[in-house]
Amino acid sequence: MSAVKFNPDPALPITKVIPELLGAIERSSKLILTAPPGAGKTTIVPLALLAAGKIKGRIIVLEPRRLAARAAAERMAQSLNEAAGDTVGYRMRGQQKTSTQTRIEVVTEGILTRMFTRGLRKSWIKQRLTRSPWGLAITPILLIV
Repeated sequence: MSAVKFNPDPALPITKVIPELLGAIERSSKLILTAPPGAGKTTIVPLALLAAGKIKGRIIVLEPRRLAARAAAERMAQSLNEAAGDTVGYRMRGQQKTSTQTRIEVVTEGILTRMFTRGLRKSWIKQRLTRSPWGLAITPILLIV
């Protein structure tokens, strides 16, 4: 599969560290990326990984809330001048916009849980765990399968 053409927004803080991020991923199969909200973790990093041409499988992005999952997928698709469901899609309970061309899929927690229980094998995982009054929550997670 060919790499996508993608030019990240230079105003986003994450853009400055993309070369370092890609180098770190080549050196290790595990990576924890932290950045403030709005830095571009969810919408820039998956596209940068895909654009680098080193990812052979799908990139799965966990976005716990349905509205945020749909918005992230649509924003990434817009960055590629495509509609959601082409290179970038989303899946949540009751809604799915994916195709055979989909390389990045934004999913909600219920869908990711279902994927794991159906035998999804992960080759690389990035996750950030946070403690809250409601217990342990997984917030944006990125899988390459």
